[in-house]
Amino acid sequence: MKMIAAVLLCMCSLMGMAQKEDYIWLAGYLTQNYDSGFGKWIGECRFDFNQNPVAISLDSMGISFQRSNSMISDEEGNLLLSCNGVKVHNRFDEKIPGSDTLGNVDGSTLYSLLYPDAFNIGNPFPHQHISLLCPAGNGYYDIFYTIVDTFNVSGGYMVGAKKVLKSTIDINGNMGHGAIVTKDQPVLKDEGNVYIIAVRHGNGKDWWACTNRTSTNCYNLTYSNGINEITNVQCGGGVVNRDEFFPMRFSQNGNTFASASVSGLNIFDFNRCSGSLNLIEHVVVSEFIDSTQWFPSAIEFSPNNRFLYVFSSPRIFQYDLLANPISSSKKIIANYDPQFRCPFGQSFFGAQLAPDGKIYINSGNTNYCLSVINNPDGEGDNCGFVRYGVDLPNFISGLPHFPNYRLGALPGSACDTLTSIKDIAEKEKILKVFPNPASDVATIDYGYTDWSKGEATMEIGNSLGQMVHRQALPMYSGFQKVDVSNYASGSYTVFIKRKGVVVATGRLVKE
Repeated sequence: MKMIAAVLLCMCSLMGMAQKEDYIWLAGYLTQNYDSGFGKWIGECRFDFNQNPVAISLDSMGISFQRSNSMISDEEGNLLLSCNGVKVHNRFDEKIPGSDTLGNVDGSTLYSLLYPDAFNIGNPFPHQHISLLCPAGNGYYDIFYTIVDTFNVSGGYMVGAKKVLKSTIDINGNMGHGAIVTKDQPVLKDEGNVYIIAVRHGNGKDWWACTNRTSTNCYNLTYSNGINEITNVQCGGGVVNRDEFFPMRFSQNGNTFASASVSGLNIFDFNRCSGSLNLIEHVVVSEFIDSTQWFPSAIEFSPNNRFLYVFSSPRIFQYDLLANPISSSKKIIANYDPQFRCPFGQSFFGAQLAPDGKIYINSGNTNYCLSVINNPDGEGDNCGFVRYGVDLPNFISGLPHFPNYRLGALPGSACDTLTSIKDIAEKEKILKVFPNPASDVATIDYGYTDWSKGEATMEIGNSLGQMVHRQALPMYSGFQKVDVSNYASGSYTVFIKRKGVVVATGRLVKE
């Protein structure tokens, strides 16, 4: 286990508080063809959350994504790197030399037997071959990816995880076009299953990496700060077989960890300082038992950390983590309806909470629409689920997967060793308001807030010094919309405060 911790050294020492690493999403296929029958393109789709509402447009990227989408932007929200599970492109959309054919090691038969075109159009597995891009400091970014392979079984082949590998990219190498430093370095061998996820350490700058262990109910949690190395093996809940889908998630505040399999849901308290898991409840989901249609394919937490959404092919379930027992709170949010197609039937396959506070949901098919949960903090029908609520300019298959880059340190804890950085304090003063002047709705961009220093609130005051609006700010996002339609015409001041101290101000003009 010492080797595991040493190799995962890269998941640490993020200089500066990351804010907008997840603001650009990419999905879709390289081919630029127009399907006149459906009136849609087969091409790349770009989601730009630097705009509010999100700007969704057709793009002409040189990298194709099947279902393994991974990308990272800088703290300004500018795309830096993108990876489709088998190759990496830089910010200029150029293939980084030597970064292609990732994971083609040890005589893997997956591509030669089942997916020979994967090295051209990307890995076909979504959360089975999840890749994570992680800042490692000084312009280095690490890519973790699970190698999925075929295994001989009676009557054919079984697809399952083989190992976890890592490659490192120097974005400043090759005269700023990026260079691969290491490739296909083993991290975990014959222990991981189908998922690798990350959550920020309690000190607010380093990272815990988590993988599950095949045919057990155990998880590897590994942390390194460049000096000390810790690897915990934590066990609890139901056992997962090698060939299962096995989605895992940390809550937005990092205090809860959940996993799902056909044996049910495992819900744990998580200590971001020690990396320890404490099982809260194992929830049996009757629909998953002895069924090939009801396997869980994704899970996601609400922004307020109260609700857990479980996505299977035919249904979306919601669980209230404040209920006792949690199993008693199950609600069905959506059912598959074969009459709704775009153009193919849309099951509920993958999900990701976006910077705008919505959960976007893709299907296992290639479609030109997404379902969406507009208010995931709402209970039951109040969550605002809309089938086919997002129309796309082209066909896509997979959605990206991100950790919460905005998660800060645990204030006052023994592991809070984060020191202040002058650049962070200066950047935090930036506050944008648009449109300005505004007549109906104003959008406040607080994307540079330093969450390592604690929670923040937003206040709006008029020219007489009277407060007209106050709210807590969620760290899942960098934007908040404010209805100003009833405000009197004039000038207002927007304040971002922490513990009563003003950290940023902006001017709002009401027409």
